[in-house]
Amino acid sequence: MNSNDSSTFSIFLTADVHLGMTFSRYERDAKNALIEGRFTALERCVAAANERASDLFVVAGDLFDRQTVAAEAIERAAAILAAFDGVVAVLPGNHDYHAADSALWKKFENASADNILLMKNAEPYDLRERGLDAALYAAPCDRKHADDNRIGWIAGAGRDETIMFHVGVAHGSVEGLSADEERRYFPMTRRELADANLDLWLLGHADRLHYPSALDPDDILFNPGSPEPTGFHFKSEGEAWSLGIDERKRVVSESVRVGAIRYKDIDATLTDGADVDRLEKSLAGPEASATLARIVARGELDESAQKKLRESLDRLERELFHLETNLDAVVEPLDQDAIDRDYQRDSFPWRLTTSLLEANDGEAARAARSIIEEAKR
Repeated sequence: MNSNDSSTFSIFLTADVHLGMTFSRYERDAKNALIEGRFTALERCVAAANERASDLFVVAGDLFDRQTVAAEAIERAAAILAAFDGVVAVLPGNHDYHAADSALWKKFENASADNILLMKNAEPYDLRERGLDAALYAAPCDRKHADDNRIGWIAGAGRDETIMFHVGVAHGSVEGLSADEERRYFPMTRRELADANLDLWLLGHADRLHYPSALDPDDILFNPGSPEPTGFHFKSEGEAWSLGIDERKRVVSESVRVGAIRYKDIDATLTDGADVDRLEKSLAGPEASATLARIVARGELDESAQKKLRESLDRLERELFHLETNLDAVVEPLDQDAIDRDYQRDSFPWRLTTSLLEANDGEAARAARSIIEEAKR
């Protein structure tokens, strides 16, 4: 995958960068840091591509999150891409689709350096005039949603057999890989992709899917996923692909971790202070400052353990990038001593909760106590 080897074509692939996401659910400092994180993720991709001396840097759709991105963001994106030492090819996706009156892409082209190619039309792009023995077959999006794809033209297109490498770039769902039950996202099938008879496919749209999961020289479909997670639904770490294809059309692939932000959803059952310690340990550490955590805790903790939990969460809130907690299901243990302490002996609340406890139905006893306490307020 070295550009000095004339028989190998090396590509760095990213997609779904979503510059301009607003992250409006977060408070100002976290929001601004997450917005900035999209740009620094793109910078890390360019740096990683330069480190590997890649020939081509591809953004397979959704460089931007929407059509109405600020001019400063567009100019900054163009400047980051211009720092790549080779050719950059950018495909409009369904979030940043290309239309005849697209102000977004006009501004981008005006801000772009000579090494940046905008693949705004469904056509082949001959890269030989840019020093690369390759052609890119582009399938850009022209709207937000569509029940058909934009790769159909490729199978019937003629091939210039004097060009060494033929590579498809498309944005949309792929049957069996990314969910699209309602067929709204330019759906493609493996058969359609195979029928295009290309050496390699560079795909975007499935922002949570880093595909394939295993490195196999026979794979020709590659989807990088987003280089930076965008929310708690995102389980991967933020990755890209470094790819090389030789004159015999064998592919060598390297998965490249480029993400910095981590989202962690934790459902914790706590029974004592040791569980609290384990919960804190799972989130503390070197990556804490880049971690957004959402904790739902449940279980019976005595007063001492509940105090420990509050102190632990206070420390985590200072260490983590962002913390959300739900402690509604954390309750004090309900035993006869607690009932005797809270209710007068032989009163209705005392008899009810005692009878439920004696029937070994602790959950019902706690529910009864909760209702009684709520009625007293």
